[in-house]
Order: sequence, then C-alpha cells, then structure tokens
Amino acid sequence: MIYIADGPSDIPAFSVVNKNNGATFAIYPKGDMAAMKQVEQMRADGRINMYAEADYTEGTTAYMWICNKITEFAERIRKEEKDKIAKCAAIEVPKHLTE
Repeated sequence: MIYIADGPSDIPAFSVVNKNNGATFAIYPKGDMAAMKQVEQMRADGRINMYAEADYTEGTTAYMWICNKITEFAERIRKEEKDKIAKCAAIEVPKHLTE
C-alpha cells in the first residue's frame, strides 16, 4: 500500500502502513514553507518515507516517486508469486500405488 497524506493527523495511518511494508508519502502545498518544514520533520522522525509538493504531473518528484513505488511493489509481488509457484512445482505429485 502507498499512503499519501498531508499532515500530523495522518501519523497513525503512516505508522500502520510503514509497519506493514507499505510506503508513506507526505505532500504539502506549493510555496508553503511551514508545511514543507512540517513534512520534512515527519521524514526526519522516520514517520514517512518521502515528501514533495502536492503536484502529481508527469516529471514531478511526486509522480516519479509514486510510479517507482508502484513498480517496486509489482516486482516484489511478482517475485513472491513466482517463488510460490516454484515451491509448488517442486512438490512431488501423488501417484497411484502399484503392487
């Protein structure tokens, strides 16, 4: 899961997502220094993984970080599923007993 939010009221949710191998991303309004400092402190405190201005247009930090996390999660899920299939394939199939 990727959790995107904008402030201290989201810290409990950030905590749950982080504890469960998710990704946390805080946003702040463009040009708002106080809000940027607030989310930087949340990052420094280990409450979020990353932050950026609340602009999701292609090429922005927010856009690239979110796309990268989606790709990382997809690759992790693919590997886990591939490993499950390999594990099942390694189990010998039951056979008929012969006398």
